[in-house]
Amino acid sequence: MLETMLMELASTDYTIAYLVGEIIGILFTIVCFVFKGLAIRYMAKQNGLKKLWLSFVPFANFYLLGKVLGKAIVWGKPIKNVGLWVAIISGVQFVLNTLLSLGNISYYLESFGYTVEYTSKFVENWANGEGWLYTIVSFLSMGVDIVYIFFYVSLVFLTFRKYNPQRAFAYAIISIFLDNIFGILLFVSRKNKPFSYEDYLRAQQRSYYGGGYYVYRPDNTQAPNSGEAPKQPEDPFPEFENKDDNNSDNFFN
Repeated sequence: MLETMLMELASTDYTIAYLVGEIIGILFTIVCFVFKGLAIRYMAKQNGLKKLWLSFVPFANFYLLGKVLGKAIVWGKPIKNVGLWVAIISGVQFVLNTLLSLGNISYYLESFGYTVEYTSKFVENWANGEGWLYTIVSFLSMGVDIVYIFFYVSLVFLTFRKYNPQRAFAYAIISIFLDNIFGILLFVSRKNKPFSYEDYLRAQQRSYYGGGYYVYRPDNTQAPNSGEAPKQPEDPFPEFENKDDNNSDNFFN
C-alpha cells in the first residue's frame, strides 16, 4: 500500500515538473520570438519595406527577412527570397508536428487520471501513436525537417554574413543548434550597417597586410606601386559564393 502511494506521488511530481519545464520553455520561446520580430521590423523599415506587421507573424516573418536579404546564391543556386522557402516549409513542418503531437495525447490524459472513450479505432490508434497513417506522416515529417534544415541554415548564414560578418560563423552555429537564440542574436545585430561579405574579406585583407599596401583586385592583378598581390582571404562559406565575376558582391545581388 505504502509503496503504491509513493509511486503515485513520484509520478505526479514528475508530471508537474515536466509541465513546469514545458511552460518555462514556451515563455522563453515567446520572448525570443518577440526579439526576432523587433529585429526584423527594424531591418525591414531601414530597407524601406512595407507590411512591417509581418515581423510578428509566425512563419511570415521569415518571408520579410528574406526580402531584407535580397536575392542570393545558395549552394550555387540563385534564390530570389530564401526566407519565403523557410516560411512555407516551416509552416508545413508545424502542421505535421502538431498532428504527430496528438499521438501522445493518451499519455498526457492518463497521467492525470482521465480515461477517454474513442469513437473509432483510427482515432484511438492515432491518439496512441499507432497505425499505418501515423507511420507515413512520421516519415513525411522527417523529410520536411531535412529540407527545412537546409533552407534555415542558408538563411541564418546569409543573415549574419550581411549584418554581422565579423561574428557570422559563431552566431550562425549558435542559431542553428539553438533555434530560439537566433531571435536574440538577430536583435543584437539589427542596427549594424548591411555589409557586403566580399567587401568585408577585402577589408580584413587590407588590415592584415598593412593598411592597404596591397590592393586586391578581382582579376588578381597588381595595384600601382605595390608588390605582388596576395591571395584573397579564404572564404569560410564557399558554398554560398556567387561565381558571377560581373557582380561586385559575390554574395548578394
